[in-house]
Amino acid sequence: MLPQDEEPPVNLQRLQEITRGKVAMQKRLLEIFFQATEENIVALKEAIANQDFPTIKHKAHQIKGSSANVGIQKMSIAAAELEKQANQQNISQANQLLNEIENYFQKAREFAEINFSN
Repeated sequence: MLPQDEEPPVNLQRLQEITRGKVAMQKRLLEIFFQATEENIVALKEAIANQDFPTIKHKAHQIKGSSANVGIQKMSIAAAELEKQANQQNISQANQLLNEIENYFQKAREFAEINFSN
């Protein structure tokens, strides 16, 4: 359970809007999101280690958009900042931002497992 002052990691209202309230569609959309994002996080780790700015920018951009689409706003904000830094070829905070993205990812996955389990 979340502390009362903490908002859920997934904006359920956003999910309701984009799926017209269809729970099965919400569940499937989140499954696709988690699979793709997990792959993007792995690629981001490698790109950061190699200082591959175009790949960092691309993967951060993908995470930014997909997480905003499914209502995981904090992850989207962290990814946007990482994308911005990659544009400036500055990855001084890349590992910290990646940790934030992974943290939000894990919280969202746990939230989805609790709220969308059969």
